[in-house]
This record gives sequence, structure tokens and C-alpha cells, in this order.
Amino acid sequence: MNVQDYYQRWSFYEASRANYQERTQGRIGPDLQAEGYRPASPWLWVAGGLEPVLPTKVVVSRDGGVQIRHEGEVSNPLAFIFGPVDLAFVVGAVLSLLAMVFTFDSIAGEKERGTLGLLMAQPVARWQVVVGKVLGAYVLLLIPLILAGVVGLIVLVGTGATAVWRGPHGAGVLLLVIGVTLVFLLAMVALGVLVSAQTVRSTTALVTLLLLWTLMVLVIPKVSPMVAAVVYPVESPQVHDLRKQLLRQNLTREWDQARRDLFDRTLLQFGLDPKEKGWDVMYAQGGQLLQVRQAYEEGRQSLDRVFEQRLQAEVDRLDQDYTNRRHGQIRIARNLARLSPVSGYTFVLTEVAGTGVTAVETLRANARRFLTEVRDQVYSKFVLHWYGSAVGQYMGIRTEIVKGFDPKGASVPHLQYQWASWPEVWRAVGIDVLLLGFYAVAFLAGAYVSFLRYDVR
Repeated sequence: MNVQDYYQRWSFYEASRANYQERTQGRIGPDLQAEGYRPASPWLWVAGGLEPVLPTKVVVSRDGGVQIRHEGEVSNPLAFIFGPVDLAFVVGAVLSLLAMVFTFDSIAGEKERGTLGLLMAQPVARWQVVVGKVLGAYVLLLIPLILAGVVGLIVLVGTGATAVWRGPHGAGVLLLVIGVTLVFLLAMVALGVLVSAQTVRSTTALVTLLLLWTLMVLVIPKVSPMVAAVVYPVESPQVHDLRKQLLRQNLTREWDQARRDLFDRTLLQFGLDPKEKGWDVMYAQGGQLLQVRQAYEEGRQSLDRVFEQRLQAEVDRLDQDYTNRRHGQIRIARNLARLSPVSGYTFVLTEVAGTGVTAVETLRANARRFLTEVRDQVYSKFVLHWYGSAVGQYMGIRTEIVKGFDPKGASVPHLQYQWASWPEVWRAVGIDVLLLGFYAVAFLAGAYVSFLRYDVR
């Protein structure tokens, strides 16, 4: 299923790029809205994460605008509603529950059956009993997981679909996924033994573990974003985009008025009437009118630089403020969710798969880089000479193509998507990896200490 999902998304990606290429080839101009597309992550089998709702397209324009859009529909609505069947689900939900089923009566059950006293009458240390209980259940979990993994790998190779496990960063990420999976399952098994060593009845241990599983898998991950939204509310991305749009509109109107006033002042300085001589200045070839145009062009270029810098600074300030507040809310939600080892495990898998919460920031970084590239390749090749009068109420633009640039033969700019670098991935998941290790050690130590004080009679 994940192979088919990946290839469907990849086909949509290639078709979108081809359609954009066909629509744009030979039509390169100063008003080009360049489109870039985000490819689907080959690591969908690890963790689908936000893939169904992540933006798939960026559109950049000459004025510095960057739009991030989601195109297409969810191919399988029910799968999206109930969640994908990926490694994160199989291990985080299914195997974690099995770990508790295998261990709930490991201590309390033997006490009820009267075999624990017989066991401790033998020359074995208590730590050996705890380790034996943990390893026994651990191996029971690993055997089906390894067999399923091998069978899945054989299917992928046999069907020629190995691209789905050749994701960003190669084998390093695959080793990390395997490592955190082993640590997570060890933590779940140790938790089962710990609860069993804290109770005297297996039914009590089972009910307690089921309650803990419900909290870790169903409650904490879902409630933490809601709590963060209440504690630290932030407006939606749609509201933020609307604010940026209004900011651009207001500054553009002010910019337009400043150009018109400058044009009129320049004509008046030369003793010309803006109502009568404005159009003549635009197409002047020599004489006084050409001097007027040259004087206006010098002033307009300085004016444009001021407004371009101001517009960029205002948009950047708005974006940075929103990003900081959004990151604050996400940070609160993640810290609350980390109370559950299942959340930490999911965070690691989604981030290394490129479908986690930082995937949008990665896309935005690609969009900003794409805008810079399009400016260099296209927009800088067209010089726009803007003329307009506040008195005469007219406006015109004369376009000048940089010498040596052929718009019809120019190549269409495409976004070469760059995934998050390995250091960026590690910064996002490092805390979660360490927490999983802490949970495993803490649960093992808790099981041992609990069993040291356990009445085996």
C-alpha cells in the first residue's frame, strides 16, 4: 500500500512539472509566476506523518511574493481519517500493546500461580530474573518484526520498488530508525515488567498497563496540541497570509503614489506640464524630454530601492514574528507530548522521513531559495521603467530586456528540492532519541528496584 501511495504521489509530481514546463516554455517574461513542486518522501513507509496535507507547490513572483499551496486531493480519505499503516503505527501502537500483553503477568502472574517462590528458591539473583523476563518478551516481539521486515524487503526488491527505502540521507537514517525502534520496544517491555513488579494480581497489572497504553498512544499525543493552543494561542496560517497580503497592498499603493509624485515633480522642475507632456517623456529619444526622463529614472531607481527594502523588511518582520510564535506553540505541544515514549518515537520517525512538523519550514526554505534563483535567471533580465502621474491620472510601463537574453529560448526555472540536511534532522530528533534511551533505562531500573522489594511468597 505504501509503495502504491508513493508512486501515485511521484506521478503527480512529475505530471505537474511537465505541465508547468509546457505552459511556460517560450513565454518567459517579467510577470512570470514561477512554480516549484515538492516531491513526495520515499520514506512514507516509515512514517506518513503530515504527507497528505503538506503543501505540494510554491509560486514566486517578481514582487517577492511567495505562495505555498496544496494541490490535489487526498487519494484515500478513510486512510487519512484513521491514519496510515506505516512503521510508526505498527511499532508505536500495535507492538507497544503486545509488549504489555506479553509482560503484564511476568511477575504478578507467577506470584498468583505460586511459581515465583519456587523460582526464587533456586540459586538465581533477582536481577537475573528481571533481565530474563525482559529479554524473553523482547525476543518475542523482535522475531515477528524482523521476519516482517525481511519479507517486506524481499517484496520491495522483487517488485522493483526499492526507491521507497532509498530516502534522503541514505543508510544513516535507516540505521537510526532501526536503532530507535529497538530502544522503544525495549522501553515498552521494561514498562510492562515494571508494572507487573508493582502489583500482586495480574488483572491489576493488565488494567494498569492498558490505561497507560491509552494515555501514551491515544490521549497525550492528541491532547498536547490542544493544551498548547489554549495556553499559547496563535492565529491560523490563513490569517497570517491575509495580513501579509494586506501589508503588500498598502505598501504597493504607497509606492505607486510616491512614483507618481516623483514623476510630476520632475516634469515641473523642467517647466513641463505633467498633464500634457507625460506620455512624451516616456518615449522621448532626445532633447529636453530625454533629460527629464533620465532625471526621473535616477530618482525612481533610488525610490524603488527604498521601497523594495522596506517591503522586504516589513514582510520578513511579519514572517519572523509569526514563525517565532508558531514555534513557541509547537515547542509547548512537543514538550507535553514527550511525556509519552510513543510521541517521541513518532517524532523521530516523521522527522527522518521528511513528513514531520519541520517539513513545512524545509519547504519554505526551498521556496526562498527558488525565489532568489528565479530573480537571477529571469526577473533581473527584464528592466521595468515605470511612468505615472498623480495629476494626469495615467500610468505606463516600458520593458527593457537585458542585452543577450532571449526570452523565447530561455530555460524554464524549476525547483530542485533539497531535503533537510542531516544536522538539521538531528537537531530536530536528538532530544527525542535521548528521551527514548532515558525511558528504557528508567523503566529497566524501576523494574529491578521494584522486584528487589517484591514479596515473592
